[in-house]
Amino acid sequence: MDPSLYTVTVFPRAIGRPHLPPYWSLGYQLSRWGYTDIAAVKKTVRRMEQYGIPQDVQYADIDYMDQQRDFTYDKEKYAGLPEFIQEMKNEGLHYVIILDFVQWGN
Repeated sequence: MDPSLYTVTVFPRAIGRPHLPPYWSLGYQLSRWGYTDIAAVKKTVRRMEQYGIPQDVQYADIDYMDQQRDFTYDKEKYAGLPEFIQEMKNEGLHYVIILDFVQWGN
């Protein structure tokens, strides 16, 4: 059997077929570090809409975290974050958080 034919026929049977990503993940995405608070994120999302710039996904870099602790968010600077995420979801947008592992020392 031709090695290239083997690769595309037998190998996928052994390891499984590749995963097809969700359609929205192939769309227009905006990511940046440096949002000071949730108001800045909201303003950015609204400006994208105002100027007719397509957007499917808004990322949150580590700015949203409470003292850079994983699985937390700053409840002062990002007050209302769960509601904002739900609002975006209702509008057909996706909100993706970036998790950077931070190891805390003594």
